[in-house]
Amino acid sequence: MAFTVKEFRDLVRLLEAHPEWRVELRRLILSEELLALPEIMRDLAAKIAALAEVQRQTEEEVRQLVEAQRRHDEEFAAYRAETERRFAELAEAQRRTEERVQRLEEAVERLAEAQRRTEEQVQRLAGGLEGLRSEVGRLARIVGATVEEEAESILRVVLREKGYRLLDEPRLKVLDGEIDVVVPVEAEGQILWVVVEAKVRQSWRAIEDWANRMRSEGFRRRLASAGIQGPYLVYAFGMRLDEGAEEAARTYRIGLLSARGERVPPVEWIPSP
Repeated sequence: MAFTVKEFRDLVRLLEAHPEWRVELRRLILSEELLALPEIMRDLAAKIAALAEVQRQTEEEVRQLVEAQRRHDEEFAAYRAETERRFAELAEAQRRTEERVQRLEEAVERLAEAQRRTEEQVQRLAGGLEGLRSEVGRLARIVGATVEEEAESILRVVLREKGYRLLDEPRLKVLDGEIDVVVPVEAEGQILWVVVEAKVRQSWRAIEDWANRMRSEGFRRRLASAGIQGPYLVYAFGMRLDEGAEEAARTYRIGLLSARGERVPPVEWIPSP
């Protein structure tokens, strides 16, 4: 039997009056796939939302990576600039070193003359002083040697020429560098501590300051506490001597050494504290 329009309209009115029938009707008319479509769409929407969140997180991570790369590039540029600056400083330091080496040529010539004179003295000495020749040979190797090492080398020669017996090896840079060379010696049965302040250039003022420091009771107590008991035989050493240096040494009654040896002998000992 045919389904008329009137019947269809009656069916529509019934479905409108009874919503619960529409659910059953859909179950009968639609396939399971179509019925499941709303749930599928909801799942798809949830998955799309999750993918969107993943995409957002990925974009954030990419942004962070880009920012990290930018900072790395800036740090590398700063490091490169600092490295280039340091290389420039090293080049400048090398230039200054070469200039200092040039200035040492004159000192080498003076030391060569001192070596000639010392070798003449060695020839006049008795046997047993062969070790002195090796000490004198060090005078020709001024380039690269420190002022303190040169002072110690000259002091050894002078003390042995005077007949003093070294009781120990000289020590360099004592009391945080306030004294450059210290060595105990025996002279005529008396134990003395020879102390030397070494400078590239000795002037009247430098010798005056050094002599006054050695005569300071407090300074000598510090020496004694460091095991340097005294009495003290005081010297000043200079690679170069100003015009008034020798007169200053005589005035303050201390010894004066240069690359040529003893220029002024010490007049007196400074007593123990």
